[in-house]
Amino acid sequence: MILAIRLKPDNKFIEGIEQKFNRAEIGCWIAEPFWRKGYTTETTKSIIKFGFE
Repeated sequence: MILAIRLKPDNKFIEGIEQKFNRAEIGCWIAEPFWRKGYTTETTKSIIKFGFE
């Protein structure tokens, strides 16, 4: 499953994340202007929670 991560309120695409359910693997990519702002950490926590629920 590949998901897009968008910023509120303008819905601007900043990150993509892929989760493979048959094994423990998450890959993500984020546009450089959004590095070091915690978006990937927040996204990863959310996708892990989603995967286990």
